[in-house]
Amino acid sequence: MKVTIGICSLGNGHTYRQLQVAKMLRYNQHTVRIIVESGDKADRFRDEGFDVLESWLPLVPARPDGRVYASDLWNLNRSSIGPGLRRFLEIIRILRDDEQDLFITDYEPNAAYAAMLLRKPLMTLDQQGKYRYLPMPRLDGPSHHWEKARQVLLMPRMSRALICSFIPMEAGKPWQRIIPPIIDPSLQGLEVTADNHVTAYFSRYFDSGPEASVTALAEIFRRTGSPTVQIFVHAPEYPAVSHLDSDTVKISPVHRSNFLESMRRSRLVITNGGFNLISESIALGKPVHTIPLPTYDQNWCARTVEQYRIGTAAPRVSEDAVMSALAGADQLRQSVLGLRNTHFLADPLAVVLDEVHRLAGARNGRRRRSIHV
Repeated sequence: MKVTIGICSLGNGHTYRQLQVAKMLRYNQHTVRIIVESGDKADRFRDEGFDVLESWLPLVPARPDGRVYASDLWNLNRSSIGPGLRRFLEIIRILRDDEQDLFITDYEPNAAYAAMLLRKPLMTLDQQGKYRYLPMPRLDGPSHHWEKARQVLLMPRMSRALICSFIPMEAGKPWQRIIPPIIDPSLQGLEVTADNHVTAYFSRYFDSGPEASVTALAEIFRRTGSPTVQIFVHAPEYPAVSHLDSDTVKISPVHRSNFLESMRRSRLVITNGGFNLISESIALGKPVHTIPLPTYDQNWCARTVEQYRIGTAAPRVSEDAVMSALAGADQLRQSVLGLRNTHFLADPLAVVLDEVHRLAGARNGRRRRSIHV
């Protein structure tokens, strides 16, 4: 079967998740093609031997009311719309000539619209689907309505929806399935300890950069002297914070193997509210202290971490909150292990493969009906 996977290039979680899906499908004798923006994500999949079609990802702004307005879309994307549409039409031409059987999208619109235009089944496989389909609480700050409006705009039709979640949840419809997070298999071979060490990671979200959080956290651990902390940032931000290195604080650009080495021996992981790192922390049995970025997604993740007692949350880096999280790390770890040893037992990739075969069988056996939400 020929499968095309569209991958959102924002952050690393979409890439880590779909790399495992692509490898699993290839191992099961399916031909896999990738749609992703140009850059390091595209290079990563090429290095793994996958055919990559480079795409355009439009920016979708939201106003305080949680709605998406056409005028905002135009103003934010006007310089890239022309080249982006030409790239999309080239993708359609390639995929029409090399007929695909199935599309999968992880929060990526080119694959979703290609499936719709070429009349092929589409499976959404992401973690944001819960904000579209399931009842969500109101939180202070960003509204979940923007998350829903963005998904309706970028992925208007689908045949199946697989939703990754690091806590147990119930699907609302028969064509929806909740699955555990898809975890990088390299975590399985790590020797996990709980040394007097902390791993921290901060990322950028548009104008919200990591510099202030890195500076504040480095000062806390420089002043307290223990435990040691290794703080990771992406390469573009590293020069601005590298001078904060000290005897107890190490500032590092993100490199996967170094990051996992630091995580595996940590008592606590300090990070924004990103789904993927929280999931990996649970997989390694590590409690988390979250400082969420200004999105509903990250604030929901941080709130859920507190509710399930697998970590703590704070609106900003503060010494009191960090020291409190460290003091309670051993107790929090028991809740982390309990969640991991129940909810994380099922194999999400087996579910993905099962749904791929179900869609293929439905398409071969009868006319498929897409769901328009």
